[in-house]
Amino acid sequence: MFSKQSSRLSEKKGLRLFLFLLFPVSQLLLLTGIFLCGTDPVRPIHIILPVLLCILSDAVLAAALRYTGKRASLLAENRIMEQKIEDQSRYYAALADHYQAVRRVRHDIDNHLYTTRILVEDGKTEEAILYADSLMESISKVLQKEGFTT
Repeated sequence: MFSKQSSRLSEKKGLRLFLFLLFPVSQLLLLTGIFLCGTDPVRPIHIILPVLLCILSDAVLAAALRYTGKRASLLAENRIMEQKIEDQSRYYAALADHYQAVRRVRHDIDNHLYTTRILVEDGKTEEAILYADSLMESISKVLQKEGFTT
């Protein structure tokens, strides 16, 4: 499917190039024919009509060039917007991952605090101190591994 679409696009580009080149060549041939016949008495309509035709074809060519320029500009803008959407999607995914990581850490902290509180309430202060010390040691190791100093 992609190759068919690509083939159609290249055919359209080739046709546009042919038409763009056809305008100046046809004008040159038309005006050359008028001036070569300039020695015969010619009615003004035979000169005015081809000149008007040349002006009209120039206007059509200018409109086609303007359309092509706008189209190229819109395609470039579309590519930029697609890139921005892709960047925003990646940013959102990273943000969602970070949010989930923070939720997990907060859940773990809540559990550790709850465990420490239960140990203290049950009068097991020595165990609570040992548990807190082991937590602090684990946190210190993780922070050192991640490049933070305590």
